[in-house]
Amino acid sequence: MLTKSLLFVALTDGKHYLRALDKDTSQIIHEVELPLFSQGAPMTCVADGKQYISLAVSGFKDSKLMTLAPP
Repeated sequence: MLTKSLLFVALTDGKHYLRALDKDTSQIIHEVELPLFSQGAPMTCVADGKQYISLAVSGFKDSKLMTLAPP
């Protein structure tokens, strides 16, 4: 997912992460460890004036839609 200044990517690097990268420098701005593998690209929506980022995560038996609210 791409915003004006950030690129949000879900990846596995030994552990599972959702990372916010600076679009111009690729520097990691923030990362959140995910409980399961990410399935697909992050999505965004706005509810009651607050932005949320959601992504599907799953394992062998569990599947969830995980939603985070940036500070």
